[in-house]
Amino acid sequence: MSEQYFGPVLERLGAPPVVLTWTLMAPEAYLLEALASTVSRHGPSDARALRAALVAAYARYRRISLRSAASVFSRVGASRSPVAR
Repeated sequence: MSEQYFGPVLERLGAPPVVLTWTLMAPEAYLLEALASTVSRHGPSDARALRAALVAAYARYRRISLRSAASVFSRVGASRSPVAR
Protein backbone atom coordinates (compact mmCIF):
# COMPACT_ATOMS: atom_id res chain seq x y z
CA MET A 1 0.00 0.00 0.00
CA SER A 2 2.70 2.48 0.89
CA GLU A 3 4.48 1.75 -2.39
CA GLN A 4 1.36 2.72 -4.31
CA TYR A 5 0.92 6.01 -2.45
CA PHE A 6 4.42 7.10 -1.48
CA GLY A 7 6.64 5.40 -4.06
CA PRO A 8 5.99 7.85 -6.92
CA VAL A 9 6.26 10.87 -4.63
CA LEU A 10 9.56 9.71 -3.14
CA GLU A 11 10.87 8.94 -6.63
CA ARG A 12 10.00 12.43 -7.89
CA LEU A 13 11.71 13.95 -4.86
CA GLY A 14 14.82 11.84 -5.41
CA ALA A 15 14.44 10.38 -1.92
CA PRO A 16 15.21 6.67 -1.94
CA PRO A 17 12.74 4.77 0.27
CA VAL A 18 14.03 2.47 2.97
CA VAL A 19 11.01 0.18 2.96
CA LEU A 20 7.60 0.15 1.33
CA THR A 21 4.67 -2.26 1.67
CA TRP A 22 2.24 -4.02 -0.66
CA THR A 23 -0.46 -4.56 1.94
CA LEU A 24 -1.91 -2.95 5.04
CA MET A 25 0.19 -3.75 8.07
CA ALA A 26 0.87 -2.46 11.55
CA PRO A 27 4.23 -0.65 11.74
CA GLU A 28 5.09 -1.74 15.25
CA ALA A 29 8.20 -1.24 17.37
CA TYR A 30 9.72 -4.66 16.61
CA LEU A 31 10.09 -3.59 12.97
CA LEU A 32 11.82 -0.38 13.98
CA GLU A 33 14.14 -2.41 16.21
CA ALA A 34 14.95 -4.79 13.32
CA LEU A 35 15.54 -1.84 11.00
CA ALA A 36 17.80 0.01 13.44
CA SER A 37 19.91 -3.02 14.30
CA THR A 38 20.34 -3.90 10.62
CA VAL A 39 21.34 -0.33 9.74
CA SER A 40 23.92 -0.40 12.54
CA ARG A 41 25.43 -3.62 11.13
CA HIS A 42 25.08 -3.13 7.37
CA GLY A 43 24.49 0.57 6.82
CA PRO A 44 21.36 2.24 5.45
CA SER A 45 21.95 1.38 1.79
CA ASP A 46 21.89 -2.43 1.94
CA ALA A 47 18.29 -2.86 0.77
CA ARG A 48 18.48 -6.66 0.76
CA ALA A 49 19.64 -6.86 4.38
CA LEU A 50 17.04 -4.31 5.51
CA ARG A 51 14.18 -6.14 3.79
CA ALA A 52 15.36 -9.54 5.07
CA ALA A 53 15.47 -8.26 8.66
CA LEU A 54 12.00 -6.74 8.40
CA VAL A 55 10.55 -9.89 6.82
CA ALA A 56 12.11 -12.09 9.52
CA ALA A 57 10.84 -9.86 12.34
CA TYR A 58 7.35 -9.61 10.85
CA ALA A 59 7.17 -13.39 10.39
CA ARG A 60 8.37 -14.04 13.93
CA TYR A 61 6.04 -11.61 15.69
CA ARG A 62 3.01 -12.35 13.51
CA ARG A 63 3.71 -16.11 13.62
CA ILE A 64 3.48 -16.50 9.86
CA SER A 65 5.77 -18.04 7.27
CA LEU A 66 8.68 -16.11 5.81
CA ARG A 67 7.00 -16.33 2.41
CA SER A 68 3.82 -14.75 3.76
CA ALA A 69 5.79 -12.04 5.54
CA ALA A 70 7.83 -11.36 2.39
CA SER A 71 4.63 -10.67 0.47
CA VAL A 72 3.97 -7.66 2.74
CA PHE A 73 7.16 -5.75 1.94
CA SER A 74 7.94 -4.56 -1.58
CA ARG A 75 11.37 -4.93 -3.07
CA VAL A 76 12.72 -1.39 -3.07
CA GLY A 77 14.70 -0.70 -6.21
CA ALA A 78 13.73 -4.02 -7.83
CA SER A 79 10.83 -5.33 -9.86
CA ARG A 80 7.38 -4.41 -8.61
CA SER A 81 6.25 -8.02 -8.13
CA PRO A 82 4.94 -8.81 -4.63
CA VAL A 83 5.84 -12.49 -4.97
CA ALA A 84 8.72 -13.56 -2.72
CA ARG A 85 11.48 -15.22 -4.68
